[in-house]
Amino acid sequence: MIDSSSPLPQAIGAVLARETPTGQVSVDLLRVQQHISKIASTSADPRRALVELAAAIGTAFQVEGCSILYSASAGSDSYAIHWKVNALMLPVQTLSISSFPDKAAPSDLTIVPDMERLSSDEAIDPWFRTVLTSWQVTSSPTATPSVIGAALAISTRFHDQVNGRISLMRTHPHSWTTTEIEALTSVSQQVAIVLSHLQLQQQLQQQLQHQAVVNQLTMAIRNSSDITDILNLATNGTSTALQVQRGLLLRLKYWDPLFRSRSSTQTPKVRVTVVCEWFNPSEGMGLFQGDAAPSDHSIEFPSALNQSFWLSECALCQYAFKQSGAPIVINDSRELPGFDSSIGIASVFTLEELPAVLIAPLESQGTVLGF
Repeated sequence: MIDSSSPLPQAIGAVLARETPTGQVSVDLLRVQQHISKIASTSADPRRALVELAAAIGTAFQVEGCSILYSASAGSDSYAIHWKVNALMLPVQTLSISSFPDKAAPSDLTIVPDMERLSSDEAIDPWFRTVLTSWQVTSSPTATPSVIGAALAISTRFHDQVNGRISLMRTHPHSWTTTEIEALTSVSQQVAIVLSHLQLQQQLQQQLQHQAVVNQLTMAIRNSSDITDILNLATNGTSTALQVQRGLLLRLKYWDPLFRSRSSTQTPKVRVTVVCEWFNPSEGMGLFQGDAAPSDHSIEFPSALNQSFWLSECALCQYAFKQSGAPIVINDSRELPGFDSSIGIASVFTLEELPAVLIAPLESQGTVLGF
């Protein structure tokens, strides 16, 4: 982890831009591309690489701020890496937008010469607005957001897939020149390759973690007779490998052993019990674990271990029980499937604090044993 108190290398892009006689910025495209290549080849820390990229690009274009929006994989959270001139290293922001579109939109270039003249209903992509808001709040040491007078943003595309977004911010209105736009377009192509490399790096890291969990469970099953230890290992290992903040293992106990099939339209009498629990609030940052911006309050939960409820009392568990064995993915609890609102959802899921949920039914010979 990088010491957030260390200043950014402000000089890394000082030679990459110069003022023309007319006062317009002239970007030394070759130099900034060479600098990006050096960063990509020498930085072992993904976060450091992205922060240095944002600093190099921002300094080369002589702007007050630069943000790089990055999504590790399809469907995952997006991260905003911010740089501000003459500022300390800013914290990484996890954004609520879940992924980029499969294809770049025709308007993937956003040009705003004067933010004050930008109408609220003007067609600006949501990623751009989200990044600007994130940069304003993150870059300001006080409660007052930093001012943005002008902005220029472009998507990064690798094999015609959007994998990131570069945004340049100025504190005063600015007429972006054709030279600046063309230079940013060229830089975005190189940054797209760097982001793709980071995606592959994280995917490999996740695969290694998943395989390690499988190997540990295999050894535990062979060498341990304590089922509790095995279940705890499965819960803790899976939660860590998936980089989630909380993991639960729920066991189902059937009151009628003959009524174990979910093919019936009736909900069987089943008691659901939390037999294992895992929690780590620092998880969920992927490559940037531990670098999240400090929040006003830490998430704390009373332990749900050994809590139980009837299957008929939880619409979420009923929905997972009746599915065909496939995991239930909920990216936002505000977008729940068509549940019966009169039933409610068990409090052990704490959807208000952790609205994204993945539920995998544990099934053997057609019988759901747990989640």
